[in-house]
Amino acid sequence: MKGGKSSGGTRKADTKLAVKKTQAKGKAVKDPNKPKRPASAFFLFMEEFRKQFKEENPGNKSVAA
Repeated sequence: MKGGKSSGGTRKADTKLAVKKTQAKGKAVKDPNKPKRPASAFFLFMEEFRKQFKEENPGNKSVAA
């Protein structure tokens, strides 16, 4: 009787593993024509700030410094 119970338990485990494997492989394909997301407020601010900073500090090449 022990042999019958253990073989049934491995079948359940095998089916669970098989389901996980198929889900991992079923990844959605990216659409190359999808438009990009708009820039966040921080990036819009930094775009303007970089221009001002370069005009005020022409010798400094890095905004972070």
